[in-house]
Amino acid sequence: MIYDRKKEKNTPRCLFCGRDISKPINTKTDFGEILCGKCSCDAIFVCDLTGHCVGEAYMEALVLLKGDWDIGTLDPDSDYLYADMDYDYKTHKKINSANIGESPGKLVFLKSIKDTMAISAPNKDNEKIMMQIKGNQKKTLKKLLKEGELEKIVSLSLDDKGIINQLLAFSYDKSDIITWYAIETIGLISKEISKNDPEFIRNTARRLLWSMTEESGGVSWSAPEMLGEIIRSNLKEFGDLIPIVWSNRNEDVFREGVIWAMGRIAESDPEQVKFIFGEINQMIEDPNPTVKGYAIWVICKISDTQIISKIEKYKDDESRINFYRNRILSQISIGEITKETINSLL
Repeated sequence: MIYDRKKEKNTPRCLFCGRDISKPINTKTDFGEILCGKCSCDAIFVCDLTGHCVGEAYMEALVLLKGDWDIGTLDPDSDYLYADMDYDYKTHKKINSANIGESPGKLVFLKSIKDTMAISAPNKDNEKIMMQIKGNQKKTLKKLLKEGELEKIVSLSLDDKGIINQLLAFSYDKSDIITWYAIETIGLISKEISKNDPEFIRNTARRLLWSMTEESGGVSWSAPEMLGEIIRSNLKEFGDLIPIVWSNRNEDVFREGVIWAMGRIAESDPEQVKFIFGEINQMIEDPNPTVKGYAIWVICKISDTQIISKIEKYKDDESRINFYRNRILSQISIGEITKETINSLL
């Protein structure tokens, strides 16, 4: 059924083609039971009953769209479009959250970009969708990241919060400065967006946390660093996530990132991470140079001069690691880190 302006305005319709959609149903899939549906234009929608688990609904929609768990290969700029609406499952109505007392549920929509050209229904969103595709936003973001224009990206995100999702596509190669710029920019954007829409950022954080689990099927290697940037951007709102990030310290693929994230949070407020002192103290002895270097850096932010006697032995350690600080990615020796951190305590 094609969009009819005379119909009840609260009738839920596909956000890509404007057609009426059916009520989501619990569907058994290879990925578990999902409350979902599909529009005749092939857009997929997944229902979050509470409105508090949008990140999970988004991931489920990605899995349905991709057909398997390898969702890390999907590019939000070139592979699919995202949209969501406030929705009440019981009444099957689109709702205006400004007029209700409780948080609404959500319908999360995803549509393959290759199918978007087939959209023909009269929908005001079509023009905007086509402009996003033609604008080739990914190339623009990559150019700005290469040039270190982080603040310009933040400015763009105020008109398009979806940019924060697109930055995830640039966060996989930690030997490339672009990855670290993308990670830091996610934090900068989070600071601005959380002023008016903290739930959007919390959903982004939930999605990152979920991506670190075995169930996600597509590990986000830089998730700890991105979470660290989100947390330090607004400690009052997201400080409760610190212990959750720290709980991943024993996972080999995340240990370095978790420690780096703790250091970044400590730069904003050392008190927030003092609870890790005992274990970070032991990590100074870690055989992995990066873990050792990061641990020395972090512990000197949360400790006092008493730690100097323990780390002095590393002043001549020539093992070199990649270290991103002050928007510079450089190779630095453990000895240099040790000397710098000791000087900071004196």
